Amino acid sequence: MSNHHRPRFWHRAIKYIASKRLSSWVLARVLYRLDNIMMRTTRGRRNLTTLLTGLPVITLVTTGASSGQPRTSPLVGISMGEEIMLVGSNFGGANNPGWYYNLVAHPEAFIIMDGSRKGCTARQAHGEEWERCWQTAVDVYAGYQAYRRRASHRHIPIMLLKPNED
Repeated sequence: MSNHHRPRFWHRAIKYIASKRLSSWVLARVLYRLDNIMMRTTRGRRNLTTLLTGLPVITLVTTGASSGQPRTSPLVGISMGEEIMLVGSNFGGANNPGWYYNLVAHPEAFIIMDGSRKGCTARQAHGEEWERCWQTAVDVYAGYQAYRRRASHRHIPIMLLKPNED
C-alpha cells in the first residue's frame, strides 16, 4: 500500500487541482468510473487515481444499505498499522458517501488491493482516534482540508477496515 517513490511534480499538481471546488465536482462524478474500468481491466492491480496522484487506492466492495446488492467503490485507502483508513469526505460534497452508509449497515466488506481480495470488518473512528486519523489523512493528502471546509455543515466520517484473519 505504500508509495515508495518520491512524489512527482504532476502528483503534487493534480492533488492541488483536485482540491479545488470545480475540479472535485467533476472528479466526484467521473474519476470513480474511470478507476472502476481500469481496475477491472487490470484485475485490481492499477488505477487512474494512483497513476495521476500517487495516492494509495483500494477497491471497496460493500453490501448496499438498502438494496442488499454488492457495491464497488475505488477509494483512497490509507494504512493505519493493521487497518486501512477510509475518509468519507465525498470530495467536500453535501452528503456522506454511499459506501459509508453501506458499511454502517453492513460492516463486513471486501477490499481489493494490489490485485488481492480480502475480507474485512469496518468500524467508525471517534474522538481522539478520529483526530489522529484525520491528521494522518491530511498528511497523505492535504486536499482533505479543502473538502472539510466545503463540508463544514457535516462531520466527515472516518472508517477503519480491519482485514479478517484467513
